Amino acid sequence: MRPRLLVLCALAATTLSAAAPPARSQQGDAFMYCELRDAVHSVAYFSTVFRALPEPSVPYADRFHDFVFRAYNKVYGTAKCVSFENSYKAEDAKDRTRFRYRGLFNKFIETGWRG
Repeated sequence: MRPRLLVLCALAATTLSAAAPPARSQQGDAFMYCELRDAVHSVAYFSTVFRALPEPSVPYADRFHDFVFRAYNKVYGTAKCVSFENSYKAEDAKDRTRFRYRGLFNKFIETGWRG
């Protein structure tokens, strides 16, 4: 019975140590999320947090706006994207934004869009 316990402990330790921490920015990298607020329908749309290119050919806000307008019916609003130095800060800011919007919007949609 003892050898099984050791194997399970070793397996658990390996699994825990293999979990990757959220990505940190390298020089010039940024992590972003985008949002679009539709006050007409009381809906806020959010992208996932993603690693952004320093200077994309088309601004991320424009790309997210186009994605939401194609993917969802009758959307009104303007998109914006917010940049952070690492994924921890981006996720935290996104969570705080959703919390602030709770009284303003009836519905939140995670679009899954990744830049």
